[in-house]
Amino acid sequence: MLNVDTSLVIAAIAGVTTAAALTLFIASWKSKRRTKELLLANKAMATYYKLVDEIIDDPALPNEAAEFLAVLTNVLPSKQECSSFTSQMASLSNGTKSNGAQSDGAKMFELIEGLGKSRPDLRDNFHAAISNGVIALFHRWSGDSWKFMLMTQEFTTDPKREFQIVYKIRNNHEASLKSNHAVA
Repeated sequence: MLNVDTSLVIAAIAGVTTAAALTLFIASWKSKRRTKELLLANKAMATYYKLVDEIIDDPALPNEAAEFLAVLTNVLPSKQECSSFTSQMASLSNGTKSNGAQSDGAKMFELIEGLGKSRPDLRDNFHAAISNGVIALFHRWSGDSWKFMLMTQEFTTDPKREFQIVYKIRNNHEASLKSNHAVA
């Protein structure tokens, strides 16, 4: 018969049991977190599409704003495009400037803010649509939600910055589509 110390066997069994329990706890936590992300994404997408339906045909909505919404609407169904957008947004949230996106985004922001003088309801609904669209971009597909925290502080302290970043990515997206069509 083997001469094995009973305390070593008990310690080994306790270690394996603890590791298994921890693994199950982490899996359960990840599942619960993903469920909450999906619920958030569902609510944000429902709000986004409702607001877009309300404002898209409004003659007071500037064409640039409608095009801005169209880009988000076209990106949301695609996991690959959402992931690309969220990665670019996360990397650009550090203040990177290029292709005139900062000034274009600021112009769009000022255009929408100016609309608030005559149509505050349209301005507010546009802002709410963009915010909900961005939230949906980050939480709809797994693997993107962690990037959201990289921009939350910047977006909440500088509303123009959200427009600048999304506008830059929209420009990149349109350039990518044009180059793909030119190759085909």
